[in-house]
Order: sequence, then structure tokens, then C-alpha cells
Amino acid sequence: MTRVGPSRALGIVGALVIVLALTQWMLMPEGYAVPSTHTAGPAGLSALYLTAVDLGLPVDRWERPFDPLPRRVAAPTALVVVAPSLPLRPAEAEWLEAWVRDGGRLLYVSDGFGDEFLQRFGLVTHLGCVSVDEPSQAPEACFPPDPALSGAARLLVEGTPSEAVRHWYSLSFEDGEAEPGEVILPASDGDFAAARFLLGDGELIVLSDAEEIGNATLADGGGAVLIMRSLAHLARGETLWFDEYHHGHDARPSLHAQAAGFLVGTDLGGGLLQLALVLIVALAAAGARFGSPIEPEAAVRRSALEHVDALAAAYQGADARRRAARLMRESLRLRLRLRSAAGLDVWLAHLATARPDLGESIAVVRRPDTLADDAALVRFACAVDTLVDTLLEEDRHAARR
Repeated sequence: MTRVGPSRALGIVGALVIVLALTQWMLMPEGYAVPSTHTAGPAGLSALYLTAVDLGLPVDRWERPFDPLPRRVAAPTALVVVAPSLPLRPAEAEWLEAWVRDGGRLLYVSDGFGDEFLQRFGLVTHLGCVSVDEPSQAPEACFPPDPALSGAARLLVEGTPSEAVRHWYSLSFEDGEAEPGEVILPASDGDFAAARFLLGDGELIVLSDAEEIGNATLADGGGAVLIMRSLAHLARGETLWFDEYHHGHDARPSLHAQAAGFLVGTDLGGGLLQLALVLIVALAAAGARFGSPIEPEAAVRRSALEHVDALAAAYQGADARRRAARLMRESLRLRLRLRSAAGLDVWLAHLATARPDLGESIAVVRRPDTLADDAALVRFACAVDTLVDTLLEEDRHAARR
């Protein structure tokens, strides 16, 4: 197997990093296509937001979820929701409807087909109509407002269709039991591009198409007058909040920031912080060495016979005389370099023939399992010592020869 050198490995890793970066860039949502007031691209709403500021409307950005609302954050009074990039969850759509019925004022621009919020009012999106100078210029032109509209609705939409020629997605009521509302920008086929609903104590203005109020089309999309009048009508001197949370902007502090705020901004957090500092100082003081190091105590040499004494005491406590006798007999066999216990027995037989004076010691060594008391064990040890001494003596005589 060929080893990969450091330079080649570095090149492979670099290529993988580049491929992953390109893949992430290709899969990243296009920021210019997000209808956000922070976006300066063609579909962004920065032009709409800055125009509202220039006209003196009190506008701001809402960068929090609707449901549940963060603690200590009051619900807005007037709100603008434009084609949420993160679709509203059913719970959020329900909260938004309840908020309007409780007195909230909402400008809602459809996010296209399958809008969770508009479906609650029986509204569905269709392909569209055209805003033109004269209805006769296109078969599906958005007609001028109906003279029967209320005064507020007429003020909102008057002059809107004659601004430019643009295509709008349109809305229609899915069933006859839908929430009643004023159609303020109708189409020739019965659909509409804008409508106004009075729900409970609140008010809802719906536009069908976010593309016609973006940075690239606000000036000539046929909706500039309608959208600015709607903003002013819903604000009524109070702050008008543009929803940015559903376009990916979240102003809530991170966990680290919240933890830091707790430690610094509350009495309990400050106490815990001080306690932690005291513990750190105490640990640092405990680990610091003051003065010269203490010399370790000199090791006391232990007797070579300590292990033997301990082993003897263990055998004596366990009454294991036979085990001790077998070990001494085994040491004798190893001394003689014999292969087995049978070989030791043969050697003892030969020794008994050659040395009749050692007969008593040989007889004791032959029977290690017949020890009855400690005195017998001592006699066994003496017999083994006698045989060992005999071996040593023979070795000395052999060395002299």
C-alpha cells in the first residue's frame, strides 16, 4: 500500500474543503430573493421600509416568534407580515388570527400557494390579474374600485390600478362560508388582488402578491400608493412592526448572553459568580507551593526474610502443614534438578542405600502428608535441611577432587 505524503494529504484536504464550501454556497438560499426589510436585492423590502421612514411613519422590525411570545415582550399593536420565508406554523397562524380579533391591525401579503394563514379565511391563490390604465387593455385586468366601497377602503385603493401595467397573483374565496371582507382591488374574473377584513376589534388588509411591492417593482408595480396608504392607515400614529423573524432574523439573546446577563445583572447571579471566584482562588492557593519542597522520607530497607516470615505465619494460621511440607520437598527437587516428584523418590531410594545414616531423614521427607502437628513440620524441615547439607558437603568434596 502506497503511503500518502504530507504535501499530497494537505492537497487532498484542501480540495475537500473547497468542494464542501462550493456545495454549501450552491445550497444556500439566495438572500436577494427574501422579502425582508434588511434585503437590498430585487425582492427585498428595504425601499418600502425607507419610504415609510421618509414619510414619517413609525416603523420598526419585529424579530421574535409570534407563539409563544418571549417573556416580558408585549404583543405589537400594528404588524406587517410579507410572504414569510419560514412558513407560519399552525399555532402561529392561530395566534395571529386571535391577535387580530383582539384588536390588532395587520397588513398581510400572501406567500403564494398554500398560505397557512389565509386558508383560515377561506382564501386561495390563483395565477393572477393585470393592473392597467384601462380595463379594456387586458382580458383579466384589475378593475378600479367599486363605488360601493366604504370610505376607508376607497381611500386606500383609489388611483392604484392606473399607475402601471404589472401582473399580480390574485386571491379568491374558496367557499361561500368564508369571512366576509371588502374587495378593494378586484379582477375581471371574480378574483381580487387586495381586500380588507374587519375581524372582531381588529382589522386585516390582505395583498395577494409580494413581488409587486419589492425593491425592483415598488415604483412601477401598481401597488406603491395602496401599500403606503395601508401602512399609514394601520399605524395610526403607533409603531408599525415589520415581521423579520420569519425571514431568519432573531433578536433574542443567545444562551451565552442570557447566562452572562444572569450572572452580572441579578443578585443571585452575582452571588454565584462571587462564590465561583472564591472557589477558584481557594483552589489556586491550595495548589500553590510556599517554601522549598519537603524531602521525601528515606525508604527503610526490609529484611529478606520478611516475606518468608509472613508466608510461614499464613500457613500456620491456616493450619496448612502439608502444603508447607510439599513446598520444601519441591525446593529440594529443584535443588537436585530432577524432572518430577517420582524422580525425587528414586533419588531418595538411591541415597538411602548409599547413606544408611540418613535413613531417618529420608523417611521423613518421603512422607510429607503424614504431618500431625507443628513439631512434625519442624522435624520435616530439619530433615530437608540435613539432606541439603549433605548435598553441599558432597559438592565441596567433588570440587576438591
